[in-house]
Amino acid sequence: MRNRNGIIILLLIACVFIAIIFFVLHFPSSTERISGKEWIATYQDNTTHRKLELEYIGKDILISSINIRIESGLYKETLREDYDTNTFLISGKKIEFDLSDIKQMSERIEITIKYNDATEKIII
Repeated sequence: MRNRNGIIILLLIACVFIAIIFFVLHFPSSTERISGKEWIATYQDNTTHRKLELEYIGKDILISSINIRIESGLYKETLREDYDTNTFLISGKKIEFDLSDIKQMSERIEITIKYNDATEKIII
């Protein structure tokens, strides 16, 4: 009888351990902050909201385009956010992109920014 109770307790502990692992893996949350020459990219990823924020810290610029490529294993998607050729961005200004429609965790985010006859690439 004691042996049976010990087995039941071990099974209960194993179930709790598996439930904790599932909860941690199912609801990840992370924030990554990467700095480029004149840009700071912050990516926040949790269960309900995914957001990419770009902050410009250089001189005032004229943006021609921002291209965001998101990769996760075999899943690859390119989101393109084009600004008008006359979009003016001042130092300290932030641009936010809502990525909540992306269903899988992102393994790699590549951001290409074209401005003032220059191109900068940031990889998160």
